[in-house]
Amino acid sequence: MRLNRIQEKWTDCSSGICLVGVTVLLTVIHYLLPAALHEQLVFVYSDPDLMTIWTASLLHESSAHLRSNLEWFLLLSAYTYLLYTTWLQRRTFWIIFGVLFVVTPPLTIAVDYWLVYHRWGLLMESATAQGFSGIVSALGGMLLVAIGAVVSKEYGQKVALATIFAVVLGGAIGVLIIVGIQSPVIVVVLCLGVLGTTSLVVSITDLRNPVQFWTRISGSWDSILTIGPCCVVMMLLLTALFRIRVGPDGQFVNVVAHGVGLLTGVISSALLNPQKPYGYLLPLTR
Repeated sequence: MRLNRIQEKWTDCSSGICLVGVTVLLTVIHYLLPAALHEQLVFVYSDPDLMTIWTASLLHESSAHLRSNLEWFLLLSAYTYLLYTTWLQRRTFWIIFGVLFVVTPPLTIAVDYWLVYHRWGLLMESATAQGFSGIVSALGGMLLVAIGAVVSKEYGQKVALATIFAVVLGGAIGVLIIVGIQSPVIVVVLCLGVLGTTSLVVSITDLRNPVQFWTRISGSWDSILTIGPCCVVMMLLLTALFRIRVGPDGQFVNVVAHGVGLLTGVISSALLNPQKPYGYLLPLTR
């Protein structure tokens, strides 16, 4: 038993070193890579190169861009790792983690090139793509699936579905607040969403017997205190990923790439997890 605990601690320590190592690698590349080589490794929409599809994800246009991506990467990877090692499988975490690093850059670049650059014409001929945000978005999708899987395992599919709706709804509300949209129709839709989500967790019987409802959840505080912060982080991430704003240099947050990255993380996690973490979505198909 003691040997197993030592082995687990060593594994967790090694995993932490690997995750921090990614941030160190990106930092070294940003500050030590010669400018001439940096220009050759970014993805240029008007002159696409296969190799730069992956190298561009390791580059950043500014220190602020790098810092933002590294902060989100550490936060998301830490909480996702916590959920996988506590309720799911550590090995599965690393498999999905590695797959996202390989498949996310080409998928985000491909959709960006075809949709944003070719179809919509929103990018200039000299436009380039660089940054780690696509992979960060994919980790967000991985965390979202992990939240649903853990909640489903602990409290059932209905509560898991309500949790996912609540997280997405919270992110949407955050985006609307930042953007400043105050349409009455949107407010009504959001209120209906809140009521619908609440009804999946709190029934009329619970409202009539609040003591019974409190007793039912009082024995799960350890899980709630672990899953709750993960949900908050996910809401904040959605708010950060999908806020539409233009910077002083004319560049805008590429919400299309963020959306593709998020979907890549969700789909990859659902397909590669042997425990079928998407089971909480089954009520939608019945």
